[in-house]
Amino acid sequence: MLPSWHKTTQIVKTGNMSKLKVSFVTDIHNGPTVGNKYGEKALRLTEKFVEATNKFGADLAVDMGDRITDQNPETDRQNMTSLRELFNDLACPFHCVDGNHDTRNLSHDDNAEIMEQPKGSFSTDNEGFHVVFWKPEITTYDQKGLYLHEGDLDWLRQDLASTDLPTIIVTHVPLDDKMGGHDSPDNPTRRFAYPNANEARQIIEDAGNVVLCMGGHRHTNSHQEINGVHYITLQSLVQGQKGEGKRSPHGTFAFAEFDSEEGSIKIDLQGKYHKTYNLNFTPKGP
Repeated sequence: MLPSWHKTTQIVKTGNMSKLKVSFVTDIHNGPTVGNKYGEKALRLTEKFVEATNKFGADLAVDMGDRITDQNPETDRQNMTSLRELFNDLACPFHCVDGNHDTRNLSHDDNAEIMEQPKGSFSTDNEGFHVVFWKPEITTYDQKGLYLHEGDLDWLRQDLASTDLPTIIVTHVPLDDKMGGHDSPDNPTRRFAYPNANEARQIIEDAGNVVLCMGGHRHTNSHQEINGVHYITLQSLVQGQKGEGKRSPHGTFAFAEFDSEEGSIKIDLQGKYHKTYNLNFTPKGP
């Protein structure tokens, strides 16, 4: 049974082109600075993301969750509303998924209302690509840890079966087989990976149309290819260096260009440290 906040897939067609330009940002953590997460600079960096996205000419802008550093319901709502107001200046459609900090004091319904988004998981068709905004229930790691529930897996299976278009999956927690922090393969309370992410990857591989899975959460940049599917983790917008002395956030976000005819994906990381991923996938015939 699906969680109560899930709704039917929403399809928004914007064209029949073969090229798609998307900007991605994640883990904005608007709020106080905590360690090397410079939350007090989140709004200024988000303004830069919006300006750069408009200059890039993106067809779609995507936020992958943890928009705030949770404090209390009133402050969290204020900090998230401030971000929503900045995203209103985007010149292209905008969508997002929820992170664990976003839902610590606010419900999924609250997030949908503030961010002006569909409730629950949904998908859109954009310029010849199918984009899935998958919002599996995130059990906070101070309780039971991260885990993918059967209802969320069923939703993903059904959505992927509904399209033949090359598909991009956006989630907060990455779906690769990497871990982080103090995670270990036999630790059921992992903080950085789903212990049963292999079930989601099997659904993805069986569908045969997924070319990329994008996630955040781990505050690091990485790429992994598993059985022909690319998995990218994007660093937090406000993440900075550790250590003493004056530090500043890296300001990381990404520009991606997808071409379904050539079977190519180019992802340029923006901010203090630049990096480019040139990826390939096998285009499907008509």
